[in-house]
Amino acid sequence: MVAQRKSRPIAMSEARTGRSVPIPTELRYAKAGWADLVEGAQHWRMWHLMGISELRRRYARSRMGQLWLTLSSGISIAIIGVTWALLWKVPIAEMLPFLAVSIVIWQLLSGIVGDATGVFSANSHYLLSHRVPCALVILALIYRNFLVFLHNALIIAIVFVVFGRTLAPQAFLLLPALLLTAVCAVWCGYIVATLCVRFRDLVHAVQSILQLAFYITPVIWKPEFLSEDYRCLQLLNPFAVYVEIIRAPLLDEPVSASQWLIAAAVAFGGLGLSLSFIGRYRRRILFWV
Repeated sequence: MVAQRKSRPIAMSEARTGRSVPIPTELRYAKAGWADLVEGAQHWRMWHLMGISELRRRYARSRMGQLWLTLSSGISIAIIGVTWALLWKVPIAEMLPFLAVSIVIWQLLSGIVGDATGVFSANSHYLLSHRVPCALVILALIYRNFLVFLHNALIIAIVFVVFGRTLAPQAFLLLPALLLTAVCAVWCGYIVATLCVRFRDLVHAVQSILQLAFYITPVIWKPEFLSEDYRCLQLLNPFAVYVEIIRAPLLDEPVSASQWLIAAAVAFGGLGLSLSFIGRYRRRILFWV
């Protein structure tokens, strides 16, 4: 009782003096990380120009320009599709649309993660000469890879026309699938970019992981090729989950509720958990580039 009587005047004096309750450290970092992402999103004109200029720079003085992206990807898909159809005795009309959609989606996912390994070092002149949030560079990277995805979507359209495939009403599920992919790409790209600019050896590690993930993800092979005892293991592969929720609506195939829940949990749960990491290290990036 004595301790309680002594604590009351202290609490009342803090209320009278207007002292604020101290915010936990991790919460402060999370608020700083969210502020960095919001400020980066507000500079949408700048990351739009950065994404466009990077594509133009890659194909400067080229007559076909960005169409080289579509042409090179289309040739690879055609060769692999015909070869795989002959080896596995699968009809080309069934294998080639599946392969076209899968490879285009994989190029989107792997392009974001792969480019994130060196994005801060490649854009250090923006970060050091302008007062801009680091999220601006990440958003420009994601925007550029989505533009490449739209270019490569022409391959899917051509393959569908050649083999008489049409889009079902279920294709509208592509929009929420791409939204979840973009949300996941923001926090995943930010973390990969931060770790790789601090520990440069991780760049090669991430490239090796992407190469391994390509073979264990159903991109050039169908999930049905696995026995039912091992199909559930694909739910532990985030690449497989995101490939499936984007690919299935285009091929008019059902997507299980568990895959949608996993994709949403990875996207929004990962974003919430990564905010403190972003807020803690966002200012140190300028010293690491």
